[in-house]
Amino acid sequence: MKKLLVLALVLVMISALMAGCQTTEKLIIGTSPDYEPFEYLDANGNVIGFDMDLFAELAKIMKVEYEVVEYDFSIIISTLQSDQIDVGLSGFTWSEEREGKVLFSTPYYNSAQVAVVLADSTISSVADLEGKTIMAGEGTTGMAAAKEIPNTTVTSPDDYPMAFELLKGGQCDAVVCDLGVAQAYAQKAEFKMLDEYLNEAEEMSIIVNIDNTTLLEKLNSAIEEFMATDAYDALLEKWGLN
Repeated sequence: MKKLLVLALVLVMISALMAGCQTTEKLIIGTSPDYEPFEYLDANGNVIGFDMDLFAELAKIMKVEYEVVEYDFSIIISTLQSDQIDVGLSGFTWSEEREGKVLFSTPYYNSAQVAVVLADSTISSVADLEGKTIMAGEGTTGMAAAKEIPNTTVTSPDDYPMAFELLKGGQCDAVVCDLGVAQAYAQKAEFKMLDEYLNEAEEMSIIVNIDNTTLLEKLNSAIEEFMATDAYDALLEKWGLN
């Protein structure tokens, strides 16, 4: 009898030790924090923004831990393909070029590409951008949209804050970016946003490796669950995206 009790206690202790050794899944998130209000650096160098708050809520639903790692936007997809990160979260929208390279989650925000110009600029429409110098991020759908405008010179800055500084300094005529970013900069006295879209409406998604359907399913379920709550609307309002 004593032997059975000892054996039972040993089994209980082993089970407890095994439970203690189990680790929560940890995801590595790749982002380019130069895209206010979606992801950008605060005064202390922390990555903040709508996308960051969104993923914090998704992680709770998925019961996972995560780490945010900064990358240049143009290499996030290749970094994802080489399995250095698990998730790309940086205002990604679907494009033909990206199709087949990564998987796109259920969309979490509706957007479009628009142009921002100086507040006193005579440019008032997309047609006025013809023959002008435009800045847009390398590898973005904004750059692709800008290149569709006839006779334009399209260049890529180091990052979007730099692009807007160069615009303010008269070194370009416009910056093309997502609607939410344009609205954020248009609130500043130096800039205004053109009302006309450069392309059809887009939808922002989280991207994962083309083979990681399991993670995609978890993300889709979490996104759909969170977007059905009032907390999602509150998040949009917090970051001026509603």
